[in-house]
Amino acid sequence: MQQLRPAPSASMPEVPFFIVGSPRSGTTLLVQILNRHSRLFVPPETEFFYLLDRYGFAGRPFGAKQAERFLDLYLASRPVSMLGLGGLAELRARLLMGALSYRDVFTRLMGLLAEPTGKPRWGEKTPHHLHTADAILDDFPEAHMIALVRDGRAVTRSRLQKQNWEQNLFGAASLWRRDSLRLRRLMQRHPGRLVLLRYEDLVADPALAVRRVCEAIGEVFEPRMLDPVDAVEPRFGAYYSQSWMAKSTGAIDPSRTQTWRDAFSPKELSVIEHIQAPELIFWGYPVERSPVSGWRALLMREQLLHQAYRIKRRLSLMASTASGRFWRRCETAG
Repeated sequence: MQQLRPAPSASMPEVPFFIVGSPRSGTTLLVQILNRHSRLFVPPETEFFYLLDRYGFAGRPFGAKQAERFLDLYLASRPVSMLGLGGLAELRARLLMGALSYRDVFTRLMGLLAEPTGKPRWGEKTPHHLHTADAILDDFPEAHMIALVRDGRAVTRSRLQKQNWEQNLFGAASLWRRDSLRLRRLMQRHPGRLVLLRYEDLVADPALAVRRVCEAIGEVFEPRMLDPVDAVEPRFGAYYSQSWMAKSTGAIDPSRTQTWRDAFSPKELSVIEHIQAPELIFWGYPVERSPVSGWRALLMREQLLHQAYRIKRRLSLMASTASGRFWRRCETAG
């Protein structure tokens, strides 16, 4: 695990931290652990920077009209509906008042979410922020970033179990590989800025792993962080009641690291390892089996299904970002 700069002194503003990783890598489990700390607060996923990029506002000059247009889209998004904020019209005004950048808007959002807890230091967890991590680290040069890594075969299994995600072996396995490559590039571009944590190490020896995380972000480890507390804040009930969150809020279960072994047929596992092998080896996960007969035919079938899914997905994304493109055209014309 890479170490970061020490946390600031008590006279300085509290340093934020961000948690990223390929989805289904254990980020929610880490959030539950950190939220038991007396000083730390992490809300459900905001997807702020991911949607800022998706709606076409990332990297563009900040202005009041542009920020209003982004917030109109952002505050109507599903992630915001899970944050228990309410009063969206008043919220928009509070987020924009005196803001000079999207960093200001985001920082105010996080402050509003953290305020009811009385905790002095907030963090943010959105796995998809791995896609925008460069911009986040540039906007928050003092920030810590914790990156979780999990065996790609386990992540693939978990992705295939989640509703509304692509139910395709090739697509699920390839997404983990791409996320792994993103993380490796991030490590090269921002040496010393990341805390790297393997999910398997977290569940095998939680005390050691959490102590290292606390040390890296400049906090004192508190034993109660490992208490198996299932309760979550009522305002976030909608988020944590989602079916795929059920195992993320309970006690740490080391046995879950190996459940992928019985989830795939030999041909399916051959396809997954064909896609992921170099990245699995890089992170220290052994590739244990040789390809079996018939795996190439399965790979071709899954690739065709994935291409069909990508076409449908692209059409959906075009529709969902139409408003952002419309505003950009108006801005250029004006």
